[in-house]
Amino acid sequence: MAEIKKTTTKENVYVDSLSMSKFQKAGTVTAMLRQKVTVTSEYPSAIHDSNMEQNLFGSDAFNDEVQIFPSVQNRVTFIDVPEGTTVEQIKSMLTADSSLYRVLSNTPVLTDNHKNAIGRGLTTLDNIAESQIIRYPDGSKDNRGNDISGMPILDSTNNVQYKKIFFWNTIKEDIDRRGDQQYPAYVPESIKLELGVDSVTGELPAEVILENQEQVVG
Repeated sequence: MAEIKKTTTKENVYVDSLSMSKFQKAGTVTAMLRQKVTVTSEYPSAIHDSNMEQNLFGSDAFNDEVQIFPSVQNRVTFIDVPEGTTVEQIKSMLTADSSLYRVLSNTPVLTDNHKNAIGRGLTTLDNIAESQIIRYPDGSKDNRGNDISGMPILDSTNNVQYKKIFFWNTIKEDIDRRGDQQYPAYVPESIKLELGVDSVTGELPAEVILENQEQVVG
């Protein structure tokens, strides 16, 4: 089978701003970090074999055009820094290898801090899920022209998807847990109601699958 070639380029992480919130931890301020990530996918315009049938010739033997699709992701995350820290100080600590890496999953992405907060009753799994679920941006339409703005994006197995961006000060590859049995799919009741999941079968309506299924997420 012809493979889809993907190339990822990352610009340097930079400090967008310093701020304080209503629930700021004592002695800290919040630094907003950003990074522009471009993923370029190359698709063959024709496929000459399949998982069931080989071809005598490799894909290079055919003069097929290559379709190129760039996808730009503007990643953002927030970290605590000591009160009194300046933007220049943070800049001096960032390197060319600093990364904002992405975790994709069919279940909410939980850190030790999340689990601790859930255990203490400060938040719930559903609250975290609703904050991480991937939705279509404003103005999105399906291939029939229907407005799907704000609707959850389903993956190729009709499961909702969650995304979390983290900072790492060295090179760090993205993590994709979708389809991993160690992280089974989870859907909060509020999202089930939103999608119209059948309370008996647990299945999605066919029109929701058609309108919401999309494999490429930012």
